[in-house]
Amino acid sequence: MTIRKTDTKNKIKKSLVYLINTKGFEALTVSDITRHSQINRGTFYLHYIDKYDLLEKLEEEAENELRYILSYNIESYSIKDRKNSDLKDIVPYENILNALIYINNDSNFIKALMGENGNPRFVEKFKNLLREVVKKFNQCHIDKGNDKKIPKEYILEIIITGIISIVTMWIKRDFKETPQQIA
Repeated sequence: MTIRKTDTKNKIKKSLVYLINTKGFEALTVSDITRHSQINRGTFYLHYIDKYDLLEKLEEEAENELRYILSYNIESYSIKDRKNSDLKDIVPYENILNALIYINNDSNFIKALMGENGNPRFVEKFKNLLREVVKKFNQCHIDKGNDKKIPKEYILEIIITGIISIVTMWIKRDFKETPQQIA
């Protein structure tokens, strides 16, 4: 991708974030985006079909990046390593930390998506992504310490909801803590 194309896409993304925060996604228009980013409509349409396509592509980019970060090197952990690891290791610490660093680095966009004017579907996508990664890495922990024989789906939901709640609170607090403190 050329520098010029990247610059245009960054301008569009910054404008989208600003407009979601000020108007809300449903109220903003392509004209608002092009006016705020100081590009013409034709340039916008070279990259995106409409505002929904823009949002979908940016969300997909964030989701793919988070999936990569959270899943990185998980297969290298043997079942034995997983069984012997601490219950707190729901996903390897480095992966959690790197995901939080990514969120912090793209904080304006993530905050706009997860904020009151954002897209509730993004939070659900994030939950599904976490569910997928936690299941992949941690099936043995879901069994560990389950002397009450609580259904695995409930244990998994408690874990995922807890993680989402902590990340959401961190975002609402304007990232006051470092990614290391949250991890």
